[in-house]
Amino acid sequence: MGGAIIRSMPLRLIITGLPHSGTGYISQVLTHVGPPCGHEEVYGIPGIRNPGILAAESSWVATVHLDKIPKDVAIVHQVREPMAWLNSYVRAPGAQSTIELVLPGFSAGMTKQPVTTAMLLWTTWGSRISGSGRI
Repeated sequence: MGGAIIRSMPLRLIITGLPHSGTGYISQVLTHVGPPCGHEEVYGIPGIRNPGILAAESSWVATVHLDKIPKDVAIVHQVREPMAWLNSYVRAPGAQSTIELVLPGFSAGMTKQPVTTAMLLWTTWGSRISGSGRI
């Protein structure tokens, strides 16, 4: 008997939102109950990779690539309660270089006015997702 053949399959679902919105957690839940769901494995900071056997992907970075996601892939906008998100994000912002692609100057704002800048991210990132016409 030979080893199992692993075939690449197209993604059927992408969950995206802000960093610190729970995309890592939801990928674990989905994988546990059924469809294999990656977390920033396809849409990550280094770029877009082959989905392999993944049926779903949960990645805040996918927001940067909304225009490249095939039209037959469902997109879900995951939102965390705003104050919980703000508290989490301001304490550990991270991944600012990716956010700079959408909001130039973001990193400098986080240094000078972290709460105001984070709330700008909340509204701008969410508008980018909802304004994409994909959800």
